[in-house]
Amino acid sequence: MKSATFVFALLTLTLAACSSTHPYKQAQGSGYGYKETALSADRYRVHYKARGNDTAEAMDMALLRAAELTLLQGYDWFVVVNREQMTEHNRDHHTGSSIGASRQQEVVRDCGLLGCTTRTRPSTRYDVGVSVGDGSGRNETESVLEIRLGKGVRPEEGDSYDAYEVSKRLKAAHGV
Repeated sequence: MKSATFVFALLTLTLAACSSTHPYKQAQGSGYGYKETALSADRYRVHYKARGNDTAEAMDMALLRAAELTLLQGYDWFVVVNREQMTEHNRDHHTGSSIGASRQQEVVRDCGLLGCTTRTRPSTRYDVGVSVGDGSGRNETESVLEIRLGKGVRPEEGDSYDAYEVSKRLKAAHGV
């Protein structure tokens, strides 16, 4: 009887460990997880692709990777220059669609005889896509962030984040 109880307890613990494994990991090829691309020394594009259609979690995981990347590169904060969110629904032999919207801050600098002025203005871009289902019946959500890294005093305006605080908060919130 004790061996049956032990086997049951071991099986329960194994299943619990498998179910609590968080999907936050580096993506392999076009698989699920995060990946980043360097655009310049202080600019990156961060992708996070997840199963399902939880857009908030996918965005949190993209922000987490942006924060980690910022700290790994020796910076203190990052500004989200552009963000996109795409959700794809594939059903058996049906079409799926994705809609993305990105919000940007366009920086305009005007210089004259008496000096230069800098102003920002919002701009929005919309993307729509259609795909044919592959019969797998899967849903995917992808968040894409373009970020600029910085050191020292974090800018007050715009979509800026303290990398250490974001990393700490999101890891605690999602059990990473």
